[in-house]
Amino acid sequence: MVSTSPPASVNSIVLLIGNPSLETSVRDALASLVTFRNVVLIVEDMRDTDVAQTVEQVRQSYGTVPLACLSLDEPSALIAIASGADEAWGPHAISSEDLTTFLERTQLRASNRFRQERMQVSLAQSEKLAALGTIVAGVAHEINNPSAVVQLSADSLRMGLEPIHQIVLRLHQLAEAGRGATCDDILQLRELTCTSFPFESFTEILDDVDTSLQSITNIVNDLRVYARTEENEKPQWINVHLLIDQTLRIAGRAILDCAHMERDYAADEPLLFVPRTRVAQVLTNLLVNASQAMAEIARPSHRFRISTRSDEDGIAISVSDTGPGVAPELMERIFDPFFTTKPAGIGTGLGLSLSREILRSLSGDLLVESVLGVGTTFVVLLPRNQFEDLQPFSLRNKPIEALVKPVASSRIRTKATVMLIDDDERILRTYARLLREPYDVILATNGSEAIELFESGTRADVIICDMSMPEMDGQQFYLWLCDQRPLLAQRLIFVSAGARGPSEDRFLSLVERPVLMKPVTRDVLLLEIERALITPVQAFDPAAV
Repeated sequence: MVSTSPPASVNSIVLLIGNPSLETSVRDALASLVTFRNVVLIVEDMRDTDVAQTVEQVRQSYGTVPLACLSLDEPSALIAIASGADEAWGPHAISSEDLTTFLERTQLRASNRFRQERMQVSLAQSEKLAALGTIVAGVAHEINNPSAVVQLSADSLRMGLEPIHQIVLRLHQLAEAGRGATCDDILQLRELTCTSFPFESFTEILDDVDTSLQSITNIVNDLRVYARTEENEKPQWINVHLLIDQTLRIAGRAILDCAHMERDYAADEPLLFVPRTRVAQVLTNLLVNASQAMAEIARPSHRFRISTRSDEDGIAISVSDTGPGVAPELMERIFDPFFTTKPAGIGTGLGLSLSREILRSLSGDLLVESVLGVGTTFVVLLPRNQFEDLQPFSLRNKPIEALVKPVASSRIRTKATVMLIDDDERILRTYARLLREPYDVILATNGSEAIELFESGTRADVIICDMSMPEMDGQQFYLWLCDQRPLLAQRLIFVSAGARGPSEDRFLSLVERPVLMKPVTRDVLLLEIERALITPVQAFDPAAV
């Protein structure tokens, strides 16, 4: 096995000697070299071992530093380079001049590798930005329409409520004057009501506002599909059809602008245990690729089709377009990094390469069928997880929403006190209006202000706290509660706008507190508050957080 050595610095070279008999001559040659003082020597007898495995172990131990292998025959040298070495050579003895040339060649090859890796990362980012442009265009269209309804409805309500407001003011004036309304007063009030909307119109307007806001909420929830793109993203149970629909709502606008869209889903609802964002990235790449392909060729009517089929082995997602197609001799090259058949300036040639790489890392694959001049079909293959029988009961039997029922509390108590913490005063005022009837309400604009209230003697039964706030955020405030009010910490409910980082996600997974995603409805707030009030609190160890 590879011996343990100190970590190599950025300017070091790791030199793996495959034949121990060469170690002495290498050390003597290195001693006379002034230029190469940071050479980390690893001696491993690779004459009777797996060269690829040894090189991979060294590469994992030392990362991306220049790596060279000495004393290998030509076939083994090629295997070493294919397994991650920057250079390999097979002498039985070596001079200082030979070693200098070998190490300089290693540094040059490593430098070229570094540049290529940086270029690939840069182009991969460009590919994501190209997809982002398509996504932004779709989101703008989908959000602007319901936003317009909300804005115009607000104007209508303001116009309709103003006469009613005038009537209320007039009645107050009559009451303060200690007299009833005269016939002239009633006629004036009647004229005001005639300029107002009928009450049925108010109901219709509020229904339109509610529907439009729900549409915006759905779009924001769809965008969260793209919120994580790390390679080490943890897998989770996803409904494939729901994920496809979310991706189509966000990235499918460009397709709808140029083609008729068809969906053909399998009868069952396939579930997969996969990293959600990575699969969404593949689907987005294919959608962007299809829209760009169909834009290249003029047809009376383009057709886009996405379908799913599943069996006991896995799930296939087919994405078909009526673009120009791919020539037979280019069928496999389209998956090569940086290769593209698109016009100059459109695409980087990395979308399909990255998509296949992602799917193969999930034990799946990306296949293609195409007829030049007719169109192209990409097939996403994803295997079913071998532990699928362990999927959550709610996913196997019914939607999670069906399991959430209002909590009926039979406790006899005085009015409970709810503390609301959010840096947006508009949200605080809205919370207060909605909750002041069933509860006593206390407001704070951040964790520091809430602590001041507690230290001055304020008491609360439940806390609704935003995650992201200036001065002291929800996480810091929760840790203070654990130390100073440990029982109350178990009755804290977080609210999040969704823009969380990995550290916040780790924190939430540790504390196991409920998290409500904005926008929150009154029914959901009441449900979680009642749950907190009827849930027994237990002795708490702050050191566990």
